[in-house]
Amino acid sequence: MNHPATRTAPELLPDFCSGPVLLSVALITQLVAVLIMFVTQPVGAFFWERFALLSLYLQWNGLCGAAVLCQARSWLSRMPTWFVLFASYILLLGVTALLAELSWMLIGVLGWSSMLETDGRWSFVVGSLGVAAIVVAFVLRYFWVQHQWRLEVQAQAESRYLALQARIRPHFLFNTLNTLSALIRKDPRQAESLVDDLSDLFRVSLEKRHRLVPLSEEIETARCYLNIEQVRVGERLKIEWNIPETTLSVPVPVLSLQPLVENAVHHGIMHRDDEGTIRISTELQSSGSGVEYLILTVTNPVPDVPVPSQGSRLALTNLTERLRIAYEGRASLKSERQEHQFRIDMRLPVVSDVRQGVA
Repeated sequence: MNHPATRTAPELLPDFCSGPVLLSVALITQLVAVLIMFVTQPVGAFFWERFALLSLYLQWNGLCGAAVLCQARSWLSRMPTWFVLFASYILLLGVTALLAELSWMLIGVLGWSSMLETDGRWSFVVGSLGVAAIVVAFVLRYFWVQHQWRLEVQAQAESRYLALQARIRPHFLFNTLNTLSALIRKDPRQAESLVDDLSDLFRVSLEKRHRLVPLSEEIETARCYLNIEQVRVGERLKIEWNIPETTLSVPVPVLSLQPLVENAVHHGIMHRDDEGTIRISTELQSSGSGVEYLILTVTNPVPDVPVPSQGSRLALTNLTERLRIAYEGRASLKSERQEHQFRIDMRLPVVSDVRQGVA
């Protein structure tokens, strides 16, 4: 299963094993039957009988062709585009030829040949192949155009995703370097630890590998950030974690938790004179449709006097856009102020695994 934010190139052919695709095949096949009958056959004797036979024959062809492509899907998915088109064309024409032979034999056994306007077996088989050659060519052409369009859309989404993901607060780096400069002589060991945390944080920010990581890795990234801020803020910053082990392996977009924690520090703790606690929790929820979701919640105290900040809105807007691109609208990010607390809930559909090495 391809999953959000780690998508490989979209496949050329749809999944002919799925119900919606099979229904589409049946509808398109029936439309072809209607066009053939009403364009080539005048209404007269045996018209509706011929229409019923043609519909049955074309539906048989369409569904058998879909079954063949369904079985060949895993093999074709490893082949280049040109080969997929060529192999699909040959397979579908082969299915048509085989079914034409079987249908002609069955028609002869049942004595329905009088309803057909054909000069014989070869005329029937060649005519079936001719119609199939034209229809299959148009269908594969449509798949190829759709494939090219999806590649272009995905490339644009990838570029936007990278641009949004790569935004790092410049003043955070400057402030950290100033803190590091002050620590070098005062506490070299703590300065060394801060350098390690900063290195890990920026490595994750700039790394061009898989965009889904286990939640445990994203938590470590957030811890690196909080360790740095702890040095600057001191005892005013308290952290409470409530992360069930069952959620640690759930794949999440890289740098999805850290912006929420950063928002909590800069727009909650920084504007308070006394200490404040940031609470980070996760849970798994099942929807009515059977899809499981990871709910990641970050709460922080807010100042008694609200401090307007465009930066806060921008960070949350950027993360919302990243999630929209990564999960194609199935994820959400909601924030609200509850008395003296600010709460953010990030809701992500759970995918099966983390694909490695995808840029």
